[in-house]
Amino acid sequence: MNCCVECFNDTHIRNTIEQRGTIGNCDFCSSKGVPVYDIAASPNPLADMIISLVQSYSVSDAADAKLLKTALHDDWNIFTAGGETVQALTMKLCSSAYRADADIFLKRSLSRNSMTKIFSGSLEWSEGRAGASFLIQ
Repeated sequence: MNCCVECFNDTHIRNTIEQRGTIGNCDFCSSKGVPVYDIAASPNPLADMIISLVQSYSVSDAADAKLLKTALHDDWNIFTAGGETVQALTMKLCSSAYRADADIFLKRSLSRNSMTKIFSGSLEWSEGRAGASFLIQ
């Protein structure tokens, strides 16, 4: 399955798709003739980035908890798409780490922290939550 630059707001993700992908059609947002990236590729820096981000959330019953698809869209502004496309894309990108029926995708969650620094050895945020960007080191 292919995702494309049109699925993402994040500059670094868009650049990764442009540099490592091909021109084709997106299976998520239906854009045609755009830079796309095969999410089954290995190694997959896009999956690594999204998995690291999802791992910063945990299931919560707190009043301000949100569904992960909403939290990722609202908290980080990474995706251009709406909730269902964010959900489908996130689930596919995270399939090596999470089952599709994992609670993190189905229940409300909260970020475990509001760090703007390193989430993993290869991922760092260059800005705060609302204007986050990934840096691949």
